[in-house]
Amino acid sequence: MQLTSTLVVLSAALTGVSAHPSLHGHQHFHERRTVDGVEQRDTFYKNVAPSVPAPSPVAATPAPSPSASAASKPVGEYVPFCNGQKTTKRATLAQIASVGNTGTEDDWGCNMQVVDDSILSLYNYTSTFTASDKDYTCSCFNKIGPKGLIDGCWFAAITFSVKDGQHKNVAFDTDSQGSCACGAGSEVPKTFIGQFAGTWLEFDWGSVANGGNSGADASVLVAGSQSLPYYGMKVAANGKTCSWVKSDGSNQD
Repeated sequence: MQLTSTLVVLSAALTGVSAHPSLHGHQHFHERRTVDGVEQRDTFYKNVAPSVPAPSPVAATPAPSPSASAASKPVGEYVPFCNGQKTTKRATLAQIASVGNTGTEDDWGCNMQVVDDSILSLYNYTSTFTASDKDYTCSCFNKIGPKGLIDGCWFAAITFSVKDGQHKNVAFDTDSQGSCACGAGSEVPKTFIGQFAGTWLEFDWGSVANGGNSGADASVLVAGSQSLPYYGMKVAANGKTCSWVKSDGSNQD
């Protein structure tokens, strides 16, 4: 997708609704239910099998003949997917670990910056964050952290606040891969291990590995997996909404 600028609208119309959009939450629910259902006992008794009389012989009955539908066979030949060729994964390990542009060696995160409206058009890749109902704070980061690990979501390259009814612009350098995590108030929510939560704008600007294409979407996977609140976000580009999520974890109208 040839995408150069996005409009990110933040809203908390349904803040506080808890959901589990990830597999982690589903597994946690079943683990908790199993533990709570165990009955604790201090006294145990050995079971003794009761004596029963030998059963009387039963006359054998003939096995039913297979129905016509069970005996029928498909007509024709199996047609393999992809003409029988080996399929490729959606993303390889190399693609997941691709570094992209993370700034300079001594200034991680300098590949993104807050810019004024007057110079917005001078940058190739920009996002405008608009607060629609209250004040928000956002932290943006690269996918790859300062030490070259896939832990950028523990480190903020830039942090900014957006007042209710106002907006802030962020410009990104080519081949920047990462996210901006946003939450209501003066701080971005975090998990108990310090990972950014809230609602994320995930982006990939001018991807060298993807032929110069760009993409962006809204995500609440981290907050949802930890039963933390998240906030509504709509991502629009080229005059069209391309991704959105409500504060209940859905994207239904």
